[in-house]
Amino acid sequence: RSGRRQELADCRRGNGVVWTAHAGIVSDGFGDYQWSENCEWILAPEGASALGAVLHFEELDFGSEQSGDSLRVWECETTTCDNAREVPGSPFTASTVPADIVAPSGILKLLFVSDTQYQAAGFRATWTSLSSPPAAPDPNTV
Repeated sequence: RSGRRQELADCRRGNGVVWTAHAGIVSDGFGDYQWSENCEWILAPEGASALGAVLHFEELDFGSEQSGDSLRVWECETTTCDNAREVPGSPFTASTVPADIVAPSGILKLLFVSDTQYQAAGFRATWTSLSSPPAAPDPNTV
């Protein structure tokens, strides 16, 4: 895996956690998402503060336009996200997969909310730091 540590964050694992792995996957979970979800993640990949981070969407399906389900994304200066700026196009709704989101600060906050009327496939995205991944440990050193 060339020294990279990749993590999986979803609504059941890592909701409310600051994720610092160089790269990872964030999603609402396996299969259709549940009703009344309210899941938040902060992505702050190691090394990203120097060159930034990118969020790439592989899937986004919240069903119809009438659905109250959405994913909001902010760029933050710190992991507390006190001075967050919502990224262009957010909140993301319906089924249009957004273009990659590049955060020069290296920190993104995501909030997924679903209502009690619709369920759909949801979203899946990967994040990565734009800096080089950390070096793999040298097995020849103690």
